Amino acid sequence: MVSRFRSKWLKLCKETLELVDDTITPRIERIMRRKVNYTVFKELGKKLHILADEVAEDYLRETADNVVLIDHEFEKVLREDEEPEAIVLINAFDGSQNGVRGISFYGGSMAVARYKSNATLEDLEVSVVRNFATNDVYTAVLEEGAFLNDMPIHPSVEMRIEDSIIGMDTSVPDLAALIGKLEGVLRLVKDVRRMGCSSLEVCEVARGAIDAFIDIRGRTDIVHLASKLIVEEAGGVITDDLGYPLKTPLKARERVKFIASGNEKLHKRILDLIRKSSN
Repeated sequence: MVSRFRSKWLKLCKETLELVDDTITPRIERIMRRKVNYTVFKELGKKLHILADEVAEDYLRETADNVVLIDHEFEKVLREDEEPEAIVLINAFDGSQNGVRGISFYGGSMAVARYKSNATLEDLEVSVVRNFATNDVYTAVLEEGAFLNDMPIHPSVEMRIEDSIIGMDTSVPDLAALIGKLEGVLRLVKDVRRMGCSSLEVCEVARGAIDAFIDIRGRTDIVHLASKLIVEEAGGVITDDLGYPLKTPLKARERVKFIASGNEKLHKRILDLIRKSSN
């Protein structure tokens, strides 16, 4: 039986992201009807990100017990005079540039751990990721499995990298250096995907749509790892770029390198290839 803490936060995360979706999506639809340049797209994306954060925070203030809320830039206790019950990672609008350009792969993510001063990514107990463009909702509760729209999901069983489709985040100033580290993987992999919303891309691993996802840039905020629990509960594997468990502290501005895979054998193969290319 799911504990009261977990069932309560599963419900709250779903409600919060649905409210953000209802606020953001109509504005995106209006933006899509306008012809604007890249600079304007970028500025509109930032404004929608701020709005999404405000909507989520306001709703949690009204409905939740006291929490430590962690976003890209801030870490705040909602009510300073009370002991927090939980730590909430929230990325209220992920893939914003996809959204304002009309690409249907953007959304929001939340993950929850019980409050303690030394909590890490290993302490997550609830995770929800919502695709705002499709209304698909991924959920996971510790030791209860992972689901897409309340149906169980499982990752790919493909073990050969030569037959694998792998997602990668390649948004870096020095793309050549990153490609060098990934050369071994790129030489062998069947195909590559770059979709621009890492929380949803990890969910694509969890449901077996892609076989792995690689982000070894060292630029990714910890809030993007709300989907860590989803891929693990689905039966997949997610570690840092050296193969160690993700024990990053639940703190604002923490950066993460990670690889998510459908199974241990493929995961080990990817790690070996990256290690050889990096030497």
